[in-house]
Amino acid sequence: MYIEFYKVNSYEYARLRKSVRKNGVVTHGKGQTLGRVLDKERLIFQNRQFGLYQYDLATGERRSAPADFCAKVERKNSREQLIVDFGNVYFIQKFIEKHGLWPVLESVGYGNPDSFKSLLSYYILENQSNAHAEDWYEGSYARIAYPKANLSSPRISDQLKEIGREDVCRRFFKAYIEYLKVNTTEAAKGAILIDSTGLPNDIRLPVTAVSNHNGEINNEVRLIYVVQRGTGLPIYMRYIPGN
Repeated sequence: MYIEFYKVNSYEYARLRKSVRKNGVVTHGKGQTLGRVLDKERLIFQNRQFGLYQYDLATGERRSAPADFCAKVERKNSREQLIVDFGNVYFIQKFIEKHGLWPVLESVGYGNPDSFKSLLSYYILENQSNAHAEDWYEGSYARIAYPKANLSSPRISDQLKEIGREDVCRRFFKAYIEYLKVNTTEAAKGAILIDSTGLPNDIRLPVTAVSNHNGEINNEVRLIYVVQRGTGLPIYMRYIPGN
């Protein structure tokens, strides 16, 4: 089994081919299309059936593209425009730099830092769904500050899944709490406030469970916050199923 690359209208595509030798004659069976080639070296393709994926020729496995992969989108008859919304993302960038927060945020260790920082800016500035993130990015200074970002919906889902892992959360909070110890005088006092709130949600998710409040039955997630008493800064947060 091997991969054959070919071009259609200047775009490169790939397909699987199988060579069979019989009576000294080599024949090639009908190829299985892999899709448009996005990264030839790392075998990253895109097609309608599987979307964006990385192919393993040895095992035949299709898996999510690496986090550091950023597809270069070329639109026909398009013009590059640099009319972007500048101030808000720039302010956030400089604020984080001034307060020395980048090492804390980068402790998350996501494979594509530009995607992580762009999504962070989007969540701080906007209250829209992830479906609008890519449009926001195209008209924002973020596309200049973080040129390798990919905020398409599938990639955002992959990113949230990755940074939501338990080990990643622990790594982040360890770095963040160390930062608070060094940079806030209130840390030495050890005074904290703990609060929790229920988030009813009937969507079937692993983090939801049946709850009971005064005889009222719901599906919900319980969100727990720990904040620094003197400053009101969040120290820790965690969600648990139910109540």
